Amino acid sequence: MAGPRVVHVMGFKYSGSSAVIDALHGQAGVTGIAGGYPDETSLISTRRPHSPMNYFHRFSSQLDYPGLCALLTEGRVGLEESQHRDHIRDFLALGVGRDRSVNRDVFPKLDLTEFQRVARDFPLLLEEIASGEFDSYIDFVGRLIGSQFKPDDIVVLNNDPPAHYFSASRRIAGAMAVFVTRDIRDTLSDRPKFKTKQGPHRAAYVFEHALRLRWHQERLRNLQATWITFDEFVSSAETRGELLFDILGCAPSEGVSTFSEAESSQNVGIFRAQFSNLDMTAFFLACLVANTAIFFYRLFLHFPGRVLRVVKLGR
Repeated sequence: MAGPRVVHVMGFKYSGSSAVIDALHGQAGVTGIAGGYPDETSLISTRRPHSPMNYFHRFSSQLDYPGLCALLTEGRVGLEESQHRDHIRDFLALGVGRDRSVNRDVFPKLDLTEFQRVARDFPLLLEEIASGEFDSYIDFVGRLIGSQFKPDDIVVLNNDPPAHYFSASRRIAGAMAVFVTRDIRDTLSDRPKFKTKQGPHRAAYVFEHALRLRWHQERLRNLQATWITFDEFVSSAETRGELLFDILGCAPSEGVSTFSEAESSQNVGIFRAQFSNLDMTAFFLACLVANTAIFFYRLFLHFPGRVLRVVKLGR
């Protein structure tokens, strides 16, 4: 029997992906991995507090199946049964306070017996994790989702992982991927570093961030995914309805979500006025450099032999 549908909804930090999450919340069958509102989790992310994959990179030799269950549920299930409970408890005590749990509520009906039943289909999982291979772990998380939710559920993974760290190997098998982008100036202006820097230092930060963000988006361009801009999603009911239809498989219900077009539309373009002339110069220069580099990158991908001949002739 087919399992629930999984949807990765990802942004590039301050890019407005929460607007898509709000629009999905309340629609029939939509649920977060903890049930209810799809809060951000950190099951298949790296470089985030309490992420199991962060633990794998640092302490993969100190892991057993109860400990893995404890890492997935942030200590809620399996911790006391693990031989590495003290080490895992120390890891979970770092990074996020108890009032800011990340994964504690995921898989709310999961117990250790059910976890071990699913784990029997992955007898080499711990060995593969210890060797730095995480494909089986991603498949394992997908299998857990299938065991914990109904076939007609639509399970939304909110920035797990964020778009910056997404790849084909970080996608739950068969999951839909939705990337939410935004005018780079708006993603910058709300960042603390942007607000605290001044003059040339802020312009340099604008240049570096815009260049890096543009390259991240290019890296993801060839993945099978749906792209939507925050401005278009908020401003166009038709575009918003088409995206929700693609995710839900049917027309969205009216008046059931927590999304507010009136409130979200107030955030369209409001930060761009904070850019000084120097900031704008750095921004446009970054776009020019990025677009030029991407042009030659795509040219090399499509015509590598021809590009190499041109390079040799130019020497």
